[in-house]
Amino acid sequence: MTRLLAARGWTIDRYEGASKANGPTRAVIRILTSAIPGEGGVADLREIWFQPTAATLYDQATALPLDAVDPLVLSETMRDADLVVSVAGRGDGVSSSAEQVLRRGELVAALAADLGLGNVSVDGRFAHVRGRRASYRVHLASASIHLAEGGYVCVVPAGWGLDAPGLFLPFADGDDRGTAEVMSKVLLLAADDAITDPSIIAQIERHAGPPVAPPS
Repeated sequence: MTRLLAARGWTIDRYEGASKANGPTRAVIRILTSAIPGEGGVADLREIWFQPTAATLYDQATALPLDAVDPLVLSETMRDADLVVSVAGRGDGVSSSAEQVLRRGELVAALAADLGLGNVSVDGRFAHVRGRRASYRVHLASASIHLAEGGYVCVVPAGWGLDAPGLFLPFADGDDRGTAEVMSKVLLLAADDAITDPSIIAQIERHAGPPVAPPS
């Protein structure tokens, strides 16, 4: 996957990760060293941050607060990161076959109904979520998130690539990471007014604006 990053303008450091300068700001992705074999694959994307281009590369002490990063640079960086995670996931046992997508959609619909999530529905290859901040489509194969208003939201799973106990899902066979990721994003977006992560909020508001207060 490092080849994919390189094709999108990133500079690859075999021992540290990847970086991309955008004027006065540099985006940095930390990749676990052992996850960069000779063929350039990415199995463990650890951290993403931004620093001044003039700062020492990979010096996390120079990291900029997100509100100091140009929204376009932030959006493009998150888009690249999510693309890499999605492609790497499909090569790591996350099936995108028609049968798998169908079964995943059935499971998401059943769990949403059991949890009383009236703002979640499944249609074809997407789970549709009507939030307070925006409306979303979650792709059932890649778990990528698109805004109905136009635009893209990057949400990278915490601990992606780490050895961690699997999430138990009713009716799901085995350790289905893909379904767990899709369902976790659906649950997050179904209560999007409770999201506190500033990078996610910034991406949503960039396209959909601030949430609308309910009528009093």
